[in-house]
Amino acid sequence: MKIYILDDDKTVIKQLSQIIEQENLGNVVTTSQNPLKSIEEYDFFDLDLIVIDLLMEGLDGIAMVREIKAKEAQIEILMISQVSNKEMIAKAYEAGVRYFITKPINRIEVAAIIRTMGEFIELKNKFKVLSEVFQGVAGDHPTSHLSFEERAVRVLKDLGIWGEKGAQEILVLAGFLKNHPMSVHEHSLRELMEAVSNDPVNFEQRIRRAITRGFSNLVAIGLEDNLNTTFLEYANSFFDFESIQKEMQSKRGGSSRGGKINIKKFIENLIIV
Repeated sequence: MKIYILDDDKTVIKQLSQIIEQENLGNVVTTSQNPLKSIEEYDFFDLDLIVIDLLMEGLDGIAMVREIKAKEAQIEILMISQVSNKEMIAKAYEAGVRYFITKPINRIEVAAIIRTMGEFIELKNKFKVLSEVFQGVAGDHPTSHLSFEERAVRVLKDLGIWGEKGAQEILVLAGFLKNHPMSVHEHSLRELMEAVSNDPVNFEQRIRRAITRGFSNLVAIGLEDNLNTTFLEYANSFFDFESIQKEMQSKRGGSSRGGKINIKKFIENLIIV
């Protein structure tokens, strides 16, 4: 993991560099105390992680994060600061920060968070490569000759939810949207449900419960083997990768906040199987 440290305090840079080196957390490719210069610098490095201070002379860290994310959205960012203002921290997360830790530097906390981020980055990279592989062989997929309904049922079976009460509702909604010019993203969930059901509230609840069960089943597979083909095929397409990761961390006891499902994303991907 290639790491860039940006902080106007050279003592903090030294501390962070030592922790990363001694804990074998990655390679610090460069450091900087000049935020303005750094906007130009980081383009020259194939970075995985940037550790950045919130408040620096000449430029605040949140503005810097926005600059970075606008150019290289895939780079992960860890923000550090003496500031513990909740509104400021919320703005940092909205800008694209993955984790936020407060000064003074706590070695155990920093090591644990950077290690977690390293695992996340490694898994994300695996997903990227394998997703490209899956897309590349899509035309040769053994189910490509099947009807839409048969392919959709295969997905629900793979996720362990074919026997759920909401499975039929999922097929009804996906089938309707596949055959009608009704955009998933241009309509609310309620509008989508009303298009196919006279009882949209219960219809949506059954779909939500079924997809949530599939989400949980997939997380369980990933916890046991994150290179499992079912996990790799569905975790980054039918669900948000970050939500899968959050749920896995929650199940491991590393976070109190789990992931969430996205019904629209699930249905949209089911339509094109």
